[in-house]
Amino acid sequence: MSLENKQPPTLEEYENNKDVFNNWGRWGKDDQLGTLNFITPAVKKHASSLVSEGISISCSYPIDTKPGPRNPNPAQHFVSFGPANSHDYIGLSYHGFANTHIDALCHNFVGPGGPMYNDFPSSLVTSNGAGALGVENMKEGIFTRGVLYDIPAYRGTKYVDHKNPVQGWELVEIAEQNNITPQSGDAVLIRSGISDFLADNPEYNQMGVDMPGVHASCIEFFHKFESSILAWDMLDAAGQGYKGTIPLPSGEFSSWPVHFMALPFLGMPLIDNTNLEEVSHYCKATNRNEFLFVISPLHINGGTGSPVNPLAIF
Repeated sequence: MSLENKQPPTLEEYENNKDVFNNWGRWGKDDQLGTLNFITPAVKKHASSLVSEGISISCSYPIDTKPGPRNPNPAQHFVSFGPANSHDYIGLSYHGFANTHIDALCHNFVGPGGPMYNDFPSSLVTSNGAGALGVENMKEGIFTRGVLYDIPAYRGTKYVDHKNPVQGWELVEIAEQNNITPQSGDAVLIRSGISDFLADNPEYNQMGVDMPGVHASCIEFFHKFESSILAWDMLDAAGQGYKGTIPLPSGEFSSWPVHFMALPFLGMPLIDNTNLEEVSHYCKATNRNEFLFVISPLHINGGTGSPVNPLAIF
């Protein structure tokens, strides 16, 4: 398996890659930033130089307060008001398929009861919060170059389907096609076209069903080019034999091959349910795929993540 020969990893290779694509100890035994370490001051300075038009585009969906098959725990939003002012209450379960959020490195473990990134014990996560790798480690914000990898635009299709998950070598080809050189510290934004997919396939518009999406072969791309963060709209490819499932040490299976490699082994945060429609339209209209990408997670001590409103700034 490799990007060069355009072959996805076998199950055995996927397991071996947990050692090959492993950043434990790379920045010291106490590191809690993972691949965000790639975002150096030089990377930030270069990213800021990409702003030329002063256009800012949100990459988030509105907080979803309506219950539905893909949103079984809708957000609670109550407003109290008087003659001269008003106040909000927001209650939000943001992990899932409805709300745009960032996964902190404490979100996934190396299998049931296994350690987290950098060998921190998962026992540090309790009902009081995470004793390590919580989202508070991102309190200074994430500020880097973002690159859009628009898979449907590259393929000439409406969306990614079950037969053709997003492969790592396609990211290489898209970069070449758009004269983009992947750089250390990049935020990789993968658009698969989830809105159009769900519109044409309403039977998949529910939680827990097998979805198309990003294949585990993309992990090699993230590791090779030192990507700092992944923002995506369709998440992991699931329900296609190995294409969507990986074995856990217990012998059970999980349909999250990218999640369970990126977070605990690469130490790479994920921005799930990213809305990439408007930024895709703008990139097509201006013939550019790189921009300043900014995320400011909430400062939640011990949080397993945070709702976010990522910004692509041109």
